[in-house]
Amino acid sequence: AYTKTYTDVQALQDTEGINIHDVSVNYTRWIMLNQYKKDENTDSPLKDVRVRQAIAYAIDKATICEQIFEGAALPGDGTLTPTGSDWKAEGLESYDYNPDRARELLAEAGWDSSTTLDMVYYYTDQQTIDLMAIIQQQLAEVGINVEPRLIEGDVTTQLNARPTSTDENGISGVDWDMAYGALSATSPFDYYERFGSDNASNVCTPGSEELDGYLEELTSTADVDKQKEAYAKIEAYHAENMLYVPLYYQPVWVVT
Repeated sequence: AYTKTYTDVQALQDTEGINIHDVSVNYTRWIMLNQYKKDENTDSPLKDVRVRQAIAYAIDKATICEQIFEGAALPGDGTLTPTGSDWKAEGLESYDYNPDRARELLAEAGWDSSTTLDMVYYYTDQQTIDLMAIIQQQLAEVGINVEPRLIEGDVTTQLNARPTSTDENGISGVDWDMAYGALSATSPFDYYERFGSDNASNVCTPGSEELDGYLEELTSTADVDKQKEAYAKIEAYHAENMLYVPLYYQPVWVVT
């Protein structure tokens, strides 16, 4: 059997006759950041890149991995590609925990501390509930108020409704500001193709000619070296613009 839930591992790890194996896979838990406005008159509070960067700096991802996963998962850094992957770009901003830097960025952005962000999640395990409480507390410490909210029913529609248009003037198709979720990627391409202007999975990131150009470079060649060069540009773009916040890279646990 296999599982992606660490509480299963904790329950089984001391059982006689049971062996548990870590398997590295392309699997990232993240926070999606909705840059689209909810109505014609009000911009998204996450439109300013400095606010998105501040969120990344304000979350102590290393401590979360230790507290919740006992070191079994790796902290997310500036890119969505898991640590250890041959495709991961090196030398980019890692967004290690730095609440002082988060406060500086929020001050530069003119952040309104009375703003409350709606953060949705759809996992119902205790681990997720604990994680939401930790993130809520850590963001509050730098002046960002969030209200975690469990979504039920048609989760796919609530997470993936498209905006009215894919440029920055579009009206959001979803009603949340932040969403905790995951991407299990069949290849490195899957991490970033969703940010293309015309990609059906792109629900909260306005289209970018620059990023579309990098994606075209990536997908228009069969030369792996050229693909990796284009991929490195995309990783750098993401690290600079913080489209989604990578929280941690999780293995799959195989149980025999």
